[in-house]
Amino acid sequence: MPFAIKPWVGLFSDCYPLFGYKRMPYVFGGSIIGLAGTLLAVLIVPSQSTVILGVIGLFMMIFYWIACCDLLSEAVYSRKISSSPANGPALVGYVTAGQKVLGLVAGLLSGVIVQYAPKLGGHTGSQWALATTIVPSIVLIIPVLLNYFGEEKWSSEDSHNERMKLWNEQRELVFLSVLVGAVAVMYAIFSVVVASFEINFVLLFVLLVVLAFAAWLVVRPLISRLLLFKCIAGVSLLQPSGPAQYFFTDDAVQFPGGPNLSPLYYGSVVNTVGIIGGIIGITIFTRFMSSWTYRRAYLVIIITMVILQLGDPIIYSRVNLKIGIPDKVFVVGSTALVQVGQLLIYMPGSLMLSYMCPKNLEGTMFALLAAIHNFAFFGTGSTTAYISESLHVSPRGLSGIDESAQFDNLWIVSLICILVQLIPLGFLWLLPDSPMDELLLPRDQCTSATVGSPYKRFLGNQRKSEGKSESLE
Repeated sequence: MPFAIKPWVGLFSDCYPLFGYKRMPYVFGGSIIGLAGTLLAVLIVPSQSTVILGVIGLFMMIFYWIACCDLLSEAVYSRKISSSPANGPALVGYVTAGQKVLGLVAGLLSGVIVQYAPKLGGHTGSQWALATTIVPSIVLIIPVLLNYFGEEKWSSEDSHNERMKLWNEQRELVFLSVLVGAVAVMYAIFSVVVASFEINFVLLFVLLVVLAFAAWLVVRPLISRLLLFKCIAGVSLLQPSGPAQYFFTDDAVQFPGGPNLSPLYYGSVVNTVGIIGGIIGITIFTRFMSSWTYRRAYLVIIITMVILQLGDPIIYSRVNLKIGIPDKVFVVGSTALVQVGQLLIYMPGSLMLSYMCPKNLEGTMFALLAAIHNFAFFGTGSTTAYISESLHVSPRGLSGIDESAQFDNLWIVSLICILVQLIPLGFLWLLPDSPMDELLLPRDQCTSATVGSPYKRFLGNQRKSEGKSESLE
């Protein structure tokens, strides 16, 4: 849910600076909300009633904080990329590498804390792991308040003029932001209330078509093609993560002959290796791919990602044991390789949108791209669940119950998910065939996100017709 309202956050921060700043106050406010949710989630004593009534709400506060910081920091470095396109790939790589390095530390700590932290005062290991984020989060507020973002201060008059300019020249962008956020929120609520994979699956694709059509109608063709491609890429990025988790972590009673990995190994070791693989992917991107065209980059990344994931059906079908590779070794190698591809596919799109963001609307445009992509990706859960249910892959992880039969067709589910990820290759023509370290448009043409859209062209033709009619009269 919090990630679904990114378009509203982006639009509001672009249009209504607080104390003269567009990013700093919103990041600070989100941090306070997130820290409050974190403290309450750590201090609360878990029980059935608190889980039902409170914990979900607290984590929504935490994820709102994450979504807010993620979006507004992207808006900041988008402007930096536009001013220095040659350094764009390196900047995206630097930001992503920072996230992965800190994720590496968190991955190493979380599994150890969850498994070994004492249950003092009735608190769980997960709560103690969450508590470790409080001090670093407070420290991070300091550079935000010191304006390390390098923001310019806006006067009330300038802010008003900017809002009027947006409303008079690009009001359809406002409507699109409201629509995307509303659709994402409604689908999130609907998917929780209606526990039907079939209905959610159909509704997802109907709403995606609506959003894609709306984006095509009101934003400039270059941006609408990127949004459509990211939508297709997001909805095709299927992963049977739910059944896979039970496959790896079920004990010897639940899954005789399975990997039977401990939570520590699966949560820390495998995750850590995956993050290291992601850092390797960032190095490859910034060192060797930064001058490639977008089409070439996506072509190589998608094919590479599909090939690297072929290890999943091998371990799910237990073929790795037949060829003498232990589960622990195979899952570590496979996870690291897959992380390389999954990280690489994210980076070109961020660069492309950074080059196309109209000045002073970076938050809105990044929010639209992220919201449409996240909405498409959010729906992959329903798609994967539908495929899994159809092939009778429905593990539950119930203690003391043998559910090994639930994994018989998991390799087929995995193979279908992998093949679906090839679909975006048929839509590479939507992307510009331009190098990733160059501007896509001259700077004087990056002032509007809606110029040249079908809606703008329709209005222009209509005004011409009205002008001709008046002249004839």
